[in-house]
Amino acid sequence: GAFMRAATVPVPGSNVICYFDDLGRVAGTVVRTSKDGFAVEFNVVPHKRKKLADRLSWLINKDLMEAPEQRAAARFPTGGPAFIGRKDGMQIPCTVVDISLTGASFQTNGQFQPPPIGEVVTAGNSR
Repeated sequence: GAFMRAATVPVPGSNVICYFDDLGRVAGTVVRTSKDGFAVEFNVVPHKRKKLADRLSWLINKDLMEAPEQRAAARFPTGGPAFIGRKDGMQIPCTVVDISLTGASFQTNGQFQPPPIGEVVTAGNSR
């Protein structure tokens, strides 16, 4: 889990989606609150938990070990406009942040509810 500093504090039991630089999207549940934030217990399957732990270890140690990036494929920054297609037919306008042979990162303006983890989406002609 983690403690999040926030101006708006959700009630305990609320489901939240956290977006972390270098880690991505992680679902969680608010387990306790304080006047300046809230604690989240992450809701991740064992495989995702291991990937997060490995990534955190790499981020902590990369400068000490001069470790190379451990992605399956190189990522290339882009910045072009795109649309993410949801299974219900909704098209979400976005910007492609980066792209690789194994995936892509997108950024939206926050006006649309993001797809739930595990939903198959399309970007261009790819799923």
